Amino acid sequence: MTASIASPGSESAVGAAFDGELALLQPDTRRSPERLLAFLAPEFREIGASGRMFDRDTIIAALTSEAVPPAAPEPQLSELTGDCVGADLVLLTYRLSYEGRTSRRSSLWRVRGGRAELLFHQGTPVA
Repeated sequence: MTASIASPGSESAVGAAFDGELALLQPDTRRSPERLLAFLAPEFREIGASGRMFDRDTIIAALTSEAVPPAAPEPQLSELTGDCVGADLVLLTYRLSYEGRTSRRSSLWRVRGGRAELLFHQGTPVA
């Protein structure tokens, strides 16, 4: 994990964003509309692997109806980077391997007062 801009609290902002990102990969968070509302900003947008754009309500509906096998493997993250790109903005990028699929992910988080909200996310499958 890196913080590219040396500013007060930049490493803690990157850490708060990564904590949020990791929480969103957990089945308990993904099944809870309340927890998702706490992490996803009202203006949240996602570009899916299909290239379609999704808003917060659509993503919450999709995630809460997702079937998760009881013995689902843990997602494997690598190539993690976190960069402060603005006063309260953190860009995360990483590689995710899960259930035989690999993708490159990017997420833009707003971090204020130690609270992280996801503004944008995109995952692109690795060929």
